[in-house]
Amino acid sequence: MKLTRKLIGRVVEIRFADHCEGSDEPMQTVAYGRLIDVARSHVVLAGWIALADNATDDSHTRWSIVRSAISDVLVLSPCESANPCHQPKSKRES
Repeated sequence: MKLTRKLIGRVVEIRFADHCEGSDEPMQTVAYGRLIDVARSHVVLAGWIALADNATDDSHTRWSIVRSAISDVLVLSPCESANPCHQPKSKRES
């Protein structure tokens, strides 16, 4: 699946190659979480808030994954019309 900003807010599974100490090959890794940003060079997942639509706890874990290392993306949660997934950032956040 193509990673676009329209997927922001959805819970996804991302498979990617990660560095691996003491090996001649990268390690195939899987991360699960709510997609919170899609940039040109990377994506950001938040694992702690993956299942909480109204989360207020800021102590969630984030993963930044380089797009060129991603081999597969699986969307695990659909968007609902009452709770739209795509919430674009404002043009300038302070």
